[in-house]
Amino acid sequence: MILYKLYPKPPFSRFRTSNDGLDITDYMIHSDTLFSSLVNVHAQVYGKEDTDEWVKDFETDQLSISSAFIGLEQEGKVIYFFPKPTMLMEHELIPEHRKASAAMQWVSEGLLQKILDHYDSDSRCSFLQIKDCVKSKDGKFWCLPEESGSLPNIVTKQVKPGLEIDRQTGGAVEGMLYNQTDWMLPSKTKEWYPFLFVLAKGEQQKLAACLRLLADTGIGGKRSTGAGQFERVEVSDWSWQQPSDKGLEYHLSLLNPEANEMDKLRYYELKVRAGHYAGRQQELMPHVNMVGEGAVTQQGTTGRLVSLSQTPPIIRYGKSFTLEF
Repeated sequence: MILYKLYPKPPFSRFRTSNDGLDITDYMIHSDTLFSSLVNVHAQVYGKEDTDEWVKDFETDQLSISSAFIGLEQEGKVIYFFPKPTMLMEHELIPEHRKASAAMQWVSEGLLQKILDHYDSDSRCSFLQIKDCVKSKDGKFWCLPEESGSLPNIVTKQVKPGLEIDRQTGGAVEGMLYNQTDWMLPSKTKEWYPFLFVLAKGEQQKLAACLRLLADTGIGGKRSTGAGQFERVEVSDWSWQQPSDKGLEYHLSLLNPEANEMDKLRYYELKVRAGHYAGRQQELMPHVNMVGEGAVTQQGTTGRLVSLSQTPPIIRYGKSFTLEF
């Protein structure tokens, strides 16, 4: 498995990665957004025919990517944060512990392994004591005490008012105000250097080239204003130390399951993915329901690419990227 580190530009990189509304954002780059950006860059560099074949590699699972998540590093130490698994945990059954962990969204690699290892299939619950774990001041990021004695608040959110623009005329739509949310990832906190990371499987040469080009072109919305850019990309190997074998898998990408995979779903949250077609004035893309990152399913789910348009071909990425346990 290959791991790509995407380092933010000093003093920070700004991202517009809205979910189902401009005022709602997730502190990650979803796999479908990343896939679209990669395919667009690939088409510019390698041409349409080569890109069509490249997309087939994703469709046939010869190449796959995760969403992009946040990590921290300092000299001799790296912490990768993953989405909190969408399963019941013992602390959620205890009122005082439930309140203390209500904001938990991201767990370190070590904590993730322990959560999955302590999962009991009969009780459908992970029996892990988290009272000694370390969390950031905002309560969103958690790790084991042996990974770090403290965690900073990593991400800053900025909410700004906006005026809706008519995509056909280019003029403002009277009375249509909304809030738009950006999130900022600093290049350095007091003690740590944050970064984004993406996991990938398969042939990496063209994927690595496209990711490096995305450093300048950007990912997500408002790229023309400099949003979504990063300073550099570093590549390394990464392996998952499978904590146990319960016949389940934990998802690190958005998933749109095949019809015959629906009964494999165990614990999940739905995310509605939407947007506008580029260059088609006011035309909206069809809404697509996706299983969110952090879902738990039976092993063997592959997902699919969802076709939104034939001419030109427009695809939403819903293939799985999983860690087994």
